[in-house]
Amino acid sequence: MNKLTKLGLAAVATFSMMLMSNNNSASAAATKKSITKITSVKNAKYVRKSSKGATYNFVMTGTKTFKFSKATHYLKNYPHTTWTVTKKANVLKGSKKYVYYYVHNGSRSASGWILSNYLQSKSVVPTLSKAEAAARNWIAQRESGGSYTARNGSCYGKYQLQLTYLNGDLSKANQEKVAQNYVMGRYGSWQNAKSFWLAHNWY
Repeated sequence: MNKLTKLGLAAVATFSMMLMSNNNSASAAATKKSITKITSVKNAKYVRKSSKGATYNFVMTGTKTFKFSKATHYLKNYPHTTWTVTKKANVLKGSKKYVYYYVHNGSRSASGWILSNYLQSKSVVPTLSKAEAAARNWIAQRESGGSYTARNGSCYGKYQLQLTYLNGDLSKANQEKVAQNYVMGRYGSWQNAKSFWLAHNWY
């Protein structure tokens, strides 16, 4: 390899390193995280909407800027937990806005900040698609014949839920709400729950 070739390769390598450095700097700037506002929330009750989320701590790197700690708790490990929200943070990641909740479980053994998209209000039972509603009704017919008062050992109601899940509230509204939370937490959809039922004769 002659001297000119070596010099040319060195120049290309230097230029590539400069581009990588500039790209890394731009990426770091784009993912800069800052808290624009934190407000108190009066003990709102939520359950998981997805099993993919996790809680984190905010590690402050400036007056408003922060970085995330390692995940402290994974929602997949808390399928039936009621989370109490006590604070809400408006967060900027680059130019994008997000809302995070500060949550804890009943015993306060698990807590941290979590993206609000991963939770839903405990009082909410969403409107289902036709396919989802059909799968839900199919399970109810197999479990209880659609009866809200059916009982089999420690299981009760239309969806034959464990009595401990119902927390003493055997109302129709609570059965629907708890069943929805249970299925979303465990299977992600009523159709998935039906597929599991067909394979195992329970869900």
